[in-house]
Amino acid sequence: GTPYSRDAVLGLTAVAMKFVLHVLNRLEVKNEQRFLEVIHNRSPGQGLITIANHRSTLDDPGILCGVLPLSFFYQEHEHKLNRWVLAAQDVCFSTWARSRFFQAGKAIPVDRGAGVLNQPGVELAIQKVRDGEWLHVFPEGKVCADRDPSVMLPFKWGVGRTVCEAAKGPEFPVVLPFFHRGMDEVKELKNPLIGVGKTVDVVFGEPIKMEDLLLKCRKCIKDTEKEKLWSEITNRMRKAVLELQYEWEESRLVDTQQSSGP
Repeated sequence: GTPYSRDAVLGLTAVAMKFVLHVLNRLEVKNEQRFLEVIHNRSPGQGLITIANHRSTLDDPGILCGVLPLSFFYQEHEHKLNRWVLAAQDVCFSTWARSRFFQAGKAIPVDRGAGVLNQPGVELAIQKVRDGEWLHVFPEGKVCADRDPSVMLPFKWGVGRTVCEAAKGPEFPVVLPFFHRGMDEVKELKNPLIGVGKTVDVVFGEPIKMEDLLLKCRKCIKDTEKEKLWSEITNRMRKAVLELQYEWEESRLVDTQQSSGP
């Protein structure tokens, strides 16, 4: 497609998501500046990987469309800063029309059951980050359908491998975590209807300090050591998202106590 087809898909999707999150529902964002800073002010050629928990099929593109200004999407042909995202081949690329739509929306097809090794989509995503672009990943690998909103699935070590391989580029990528709550009420699994009058909270974290691990990624190490390293990177990422969850839960507790008064 033309660069303008990408503008159109990203722009129209952003309009729809802003309507869902700002008109039908409410979006509350904390530490938005940290996010905007890494989008616009990374050093030239430095890649970005954002990671988050996964609660709804609308998490992407919903949250990012809700947070970033509309112009960011329809001016994509000028700045090319929008995120790339991995998308399930069997869902998003099942027909010609869907494939065109999701390609224009910067989605990269992956085969969900095939692991992360020798997947052209994963290798392409790694290359994008090495080239200084932005990749968004849900490390749980699928939507967490648990009724308890505080549950988070284990992170797949494939995301640790992705970060590790991306670190072999000229610069270490920035890895920025965020946590969100409420998207599963806006779009419940298996329910085609959009929720109304709900609140979605998003908390952005600081970039995760991982230089110690990423330096090891650049060394030649045995396969068994590689997998251990990927797991360590994955664990550090999960810890960062969980810390944001605890931070959000604590602030919610304080708000509740203050509003209920003495």
